[in-house]
Amino acid sequence: MGGAWLPVWSSATASKSGEVYWPVAIRSQELCSIMCPKHQPYPSVNPRPFFTRLPLQVPVLSVEGGAPALEAELMLTSLRIDSARLRSETAMGLDAVHAADELVGRQAEADRSLLKIFQVMRATTDFKAFVI
Repeated sequence: MGGAWLPVWSSATASKSGEVYWPVAIRSQELCSIMCPKHQPYPSVNPRPFFTRLPLQVPVLSVEGGAPALEAELMLTSLRIDSARLRSETAMGLDAVHAADELVGRQAEADRSLLKIFQVMRATTDFKAFVI
């Protein structure tokens, strides 16, 4: 299975008034980071910093008739499917059962995202051109 880089968060769209974000962890739905003031680009250790949770957002180009939010959701779901597939292939015993259940759930999530995109396309474009 090949790998690829996919941007899942943009500091330019998230930062307000020149804040700097120091990424610490990525969860399935969010980026955990430490927010620092502009004049202090690195987190301090005393006092102990607190985490800021930011939603993951895949940057997608908005085109006429498209649904960028739904397309970004589908891309994130595809990443989650790949992660769940890898876990299910490497898990053993009861963990394998849980990983397989997660994989099925993620695939159903992707199917729902695709159906939403098709509904938006159907509502915004003329599908007579696609009929053969």
